[in-house]
Amino acid sequence: MKYFYEHYGMGNDETFQVLPMHNQAFPAHVHRAYELICVYEGALNIQVDQNKYVLRAGELAFVSSYQVHSFTPIETSKNDILIFSPEIIEAFYRAHKGLSPVNNILKMPSWLNVNDLDGEYKRKGALYNLCDLLLRSTKMEKLSSVDQSTMLQQIIGYIASNYGEDCSLKTIAGALKYEYTYVSKLFSKFTGVSFTEYLNNHRISQACAILRSENINMTVSEVADHCGYENLRTFHRNFRKIMGCSPQEFRGAT
Repeated sequence: MKYFYEHYGMGNDETFQVLPMHNQAFPAHVHRAYELICVYEGALNIQVDQNKYVLRAGELAFVSSYQVHSFTPIETSKNDILIFSPEIIEAFYRAHKGLSPVNNILKMPSWLNVNDLDGEYKRKGALYNLCDLLLRSTKMEKLSSVDQSTMLQQIIGYIASNYGEDCSLKTIAGALKYEYTYVSKLFSKFTGVSFTEYLNNHRISQACAILRSENINMTVSEVADHCGYENLRTFHRNFRKIMGCSPQEFRGAT
């Protein structure tokens, strides 16, 4: 099953979340939290800022705060995403705030099990050990795009709050008081996709969440309208293009 998961605004000292993924894509996004992408089977095409990697089984990507990142599976993949607040590794965060790895890829150590970090000291110990491996394997350099990442975060946040309404890039640029041409170039540069493609992926991801929910009883037409599609045919076409099945088939398979 393929769907797009997005989570923004993380940064409190309680954030520690492991997200299992199987043959799933993760759209371009940016947040304050650190992120580990651990691959167990298959491989991922991953982009972190302007760097593109192939992340293979037995490897992980260490993503710093405010680095724009995304990935798509190469045929099949099984991986975990670990998202955690900088405060958990506060000493590392203070020393390297505003910096990012020159190379985000590490060999996954044999002792690492992100699903077995159930205590504060166990978490801190494992994460600080990873920080040590990172610093031994690559240099840290100043983020050259903190302001741009903040702008992109605002754009993505606007989409997350307004995807069910008029959500054109011109509308967003006006609402955020940015120059449209600059915003358009920035968005394509950092996400690697057009704004329209990104918006459709976000809307379909929200539709999937509704269709999967046992607590929401909405018709497919109501789901389409809720997710910003005025035309039901367009919704069906985009859903099948992204998910590989119809909304009805997706609902029946979950």
